Amino acid sequence: MSIFYLALYRVAKAYFALNLLPESTLHCQNGLKHDPSNEELKKLLRQIESKKMEHEQREAQVSKAISEVKDLVSAIESRGLKIGKAMYQELTGLRKPVLDKNNILNWPVLLLYAEKAARLCHGIRNTISLVKLLNYTMK
Repeated sequence: MSIFYLALYRVAKAYFALNLLPESTLHCQNGLKHDPSNEELKKLLRQIESKKMEHEQREAQVSKAISEVKDLVSAIESRGLKIGKAMYQELTGLRKPVLDKNNILNWPVLLLYAEKAARLCHGIRNTISLVKLLNYTMK
């Protein structure tokens, strides 16, 4: 490997380490243009492409999560519901309302009994009445 290609490889590697993937790709491609058989540059280019794919997947997941939260907030606001501070998290964990594909809100409901017992019901639809819920849980 000549000094020129070694310099391009080191610059590309440095950009890769700094997560500056477009610049790293550019230097790898520039080196491969002059020496297409350079295995080190090819390997680095594969690593760059792999890291780009990871970033794109992560961005897609974040985008999807943000979209789901916006839809949930919109559904809650459009129904005129107000949500207070979470209580009894030691019993419910981190369960939160979920908006299903039919645009129906599903709530985790915690029923506390006088006997100091508790029952957590998952996915209670907002379309169910409290009477039906109590009848269901008393069976």
